[in-house]
Amino acid sequence: APTTATENRQLVDRLLAGTNRRLDASSAIQQARVLDGKARLTAVIPPVSDQLSVTLRKYTVADETLASLVERRSLPDAAAGFLWALAQAAASVLFSGPTGAGKTTAMSAFLRAVPDDMCIRMCEEVRELHIPLSLHSSFYEASTVAMDGGRRYSLRDLIKVCLAQRVDLLCVGEVRGEEAYELTRAVNAGCGFTCTIHANSAREALSALVENSLKAGENIPESVARRSFARGIDVVVHLDRRLGSGGTGPNRQVGEILAVAPSLAEDFTTEPIFARTQRNAPMEWTGTMPQPELTRKIDELLPEGATTKDLLAGEWRPHL
Repeated sequence: APTTATENRQLVDRLLAGTNRRLDASSAIQQARVLDGKARLTAVIPPVSDQLSVTLRKYTVADETLASLVERRSLPDAAAGFLWALAQAAASVLFSGPTGAGKTTAMSAFLRAVPDDMCIRMCEEVRELHIPLSLHSSFYEASTVAMDGGRRYSLRDLIKVCLAQRVDLLCVGEVRGEEAYELTRAVNAGCGFTCTIHANSAREALSALVENSLKAGENIPESVARRSFARGIDVVVHLDRRLGSGGTGPNRQVGEILAVAPSLAEDFTTEPIFARTQRNAPMEWTGTMPQPELTRKIDELLPEGATTKDLLAGEWRPHL
């Protein structure tokens, strides 16, 4: 028999027990990681909704690597090698795509390629990233109002704390609001950062990041925010979620990897480094090089005799 509304509420309360998150009229929207971190619960109750509304999103906690993405044909060897080099350089990478496209999976694989001696700070509202961290690195999770009435620490608060530390790479699980403003400060601090954002294209992702930064109410002109991100973001990795041949289920692939150039123009200046000529075509290097400063940095990290151009052309491959 179908469960009753009372039984559903009791189940939600049991799932939330021990998460330091409460669901009541003062906190009518709640998100939490449950089931030993294997799922994310989103619950909404009146007065926000007309009745209890619950979504339980279960995800696989897997050891995603760039090599596993290549095996699943999410991206080619050369593109995976380029992402490996970006991780070695603590470059700033924005992962974009629609819901369920594999943004978090791709970012997890990218983070696993970051050298152990780098200091990483990972910030999320609800933890989905499960990356082994070195002694130099930490994970921060935002909090709602505690049961004892303590202070709520927002994602923006967490990023502020991270920027006060000597961080090599700042990771924000998903940018959806005013916390994007703090990433402009990361640019000014010379801190590399990576995050995910919902968008239907790589260029839309850049615009969405600017729009979210304006929500902070800091009176920052749109042009200033855009110039900051143009100066600070090295690459946008855009993912698509398509049906497989014959409608056999979702096929998550990297659709393009876009280089972002510093610019004073009224729009972002971008150029694809890897792209697909048509929907189901393989992703290939376009011949475009990263920005000169990033190219120089990657060249210095590669073994003697190997260059960024060799990496992009697939003529030299790292061990993923």
